[in-house]
Amino acid sequence: MSIRHQLMFLGGGLLVAFALACDFSPTGSFDGFDGMGSRVSGSFVSEGDTASGLRAAPQTTYDGMTVHVRQDASIETAVESNGTFTLEGIPDGNVTLVFRNEVRVVGEIHLDDVRPNQEIRIVVELTVDLRVVLVSASRDQVDFSVSCARSPSFWCKARQGRSSTLDEAQFLEHAGEAAGMLSGIPELETAEGVADAVCRRGSGRERFLRELAALALNLAAGLNRGTPLDEEEFQNVGDAFDRAVESAKGTPSPGELDNFERLVEGINDNENTSAPECDDDDGSDDDRKSDDQTSDDDDPSSDDESETESGSTGG
Repeated sequence: MSIRHQLMFLGGGLLVAFALACDFSPTGSFDGFDGMGSRVSGSFVSEGDTASGLRAAPQTTYDGMTVHVRQDASIETAVESNGTFTLEGIPDGNVTLVFRNEVRVVGEIHLDDVRPNQEIRIVVELTVDLRVVLVSASRDQVDFSVSCARSPSFWCKARQGRSSTLDEAQFLEHAGEAAGMLSGIPELETAEGVADAVCRRGSGRERFLRELAALALNLAAGLNRGTPLDEEEFQNVGDAFDRAVESAKGTPSPGELDNFERLVEGINDNENTSAPECDDDDGSDDDRKSDDQTSDDDDPSSDDESETESGSTGG
């Protein structure tokens, strides 16, 4: 065997060894080197550190105490003698942590809207009557991006702080970028204008601007401008968006307005794009109801959901 072939063989062997050591498959999906997804790191406060307003139990070794995820009981761990615990592989969505002292349930902590690959840190307390209660919770920020478009209803929920995948701060960042794309359209030149537009129902120009604001938000969040369109006069999403913006800056005829509204709505609902794996995010935007009817989901005057005080925290 020549020196060149020996080196190639040695290099290939090292690559395979590295992949096996890291549990990495070159033909499979790669979820990071630990592959553990979302996790909860927790700790119990001691008697002197109590911050919940309740009396804490005396310092204990927490012998026999475990915590598991109600939605998947296989995700379980024992509480260490110093009061710390870590749960890995937490599922997305709403999760309940169940604390047991041997066989008795001593507390449940609800975590709303867990996101993929999110780190959640909680502090809990064991009260004198031996109940586990939540003292505080914090989460890291998770980047939000889209490969499939989202409808105005999705963006309206995010604007109201009711999205499970996008917080208000991230929404406002996207809204500011979207407003820059819509410069020259008086109603949509600010982040506030974009935010209001996706929650406003109406007919004619208002309906068109609602869809256009949502498409700008989709592009700001990472939707590919080059995504091809099916059976449309424009080649891709970027071309259609640019032409719709130019139309909105002028005084389009009612027919032109309807055509662009239909075009942009089709993109936001993933109906006229070459992306068969994309479905409408919330089933239907339901804009085909009477124009003067507003759903509860899209009513900007409705109360925002906030974190509850009884052991629930949102994302």
